[in-house]
Amino acid sequence: MDNNRKEEKVFGRAQFEQFLIDNDYEAFTAKQVAAFATDVLNKSENNEMDEFEKACAAADWKSLETVKVLNDIYEEEPMFIRPSQVEVIPGKEGLFKSMSENRDMLRYKETPLNIFKGIAGMCVSDDIEKARKGEPIGTVKSWGGKEYVKTANGWVRRQGIKTKETAKEEKPKEPEKKEDKPSGKKTGYPTVEELVKFVVSKNGQDPKKMEEIIKRQYEKVKRLHPRVKDIDRVAALAMTYDSY
Repeated sequence: MDNNRKEEKVFGRAQFEQFLIDNDYEAFTAKQVAAFATDVLNKSENNEMDEFEKACAAADWKSLETVKVLNDIYEEEPMFIRPSQVEVIPGKEGLFKSMSENRDMLRYKETPLNIFKGIAGMCVSDDIEKARKGEPIGTVKSWGGKEYVKTANGWVRRQGIKTKETAKEEKPKEPEKKEDKPSGKKTGYPTVEELVKFVVSKNGQDPKKMEEIIKRQYEKVKRLHPRVKDIDRVAALAMTYDSY
């Protein structure tokens, strides 16, 4: 899909379902995405997520692309799509019988997103979050013949990462003296103009249309989530609330 498109493509229901099959995409409703965003924001505000979990949630959000699908009464409804992240492991007699009753199993593909989250190659199960979180920072795994190491911001290629031995060989450098200057980092709530610019640059959507949507939902998002100041998360809330 072209992320720089100026207009969202509108599908008929049958056309959309065929598109998903032909391109091996998966789809989520606006309600599902809104529930995901709300759950992540609530956990983040209550300090129930570490930096690794926040990075994984942000990667999930950024992987989604919005399209419009006509419903049974020919109204446009938003759907969120991305390349499929799971694949089927055909079940055989006796295989996985104790846990799946001889049904097919789903496994996470070796995609960039799944590798980043550390779940590539795992079977989809209720215990996956426990298994993923149980691996300490610094754990090394291999996918596709390449080594990845777990960091607080997701799994990254091991190339260029220092070991204890190489760190000892390097001499510590004198810290450079810096003048005290304003950091320039924005700490206030994102403005409507900033949110519009961010959404348009991310998805290539129509600026006027995005401005209308964000203006409609801006005060509601600001009132319900005053402590959420990350522009990516504020934009996600505005878009999902407008989908109801």
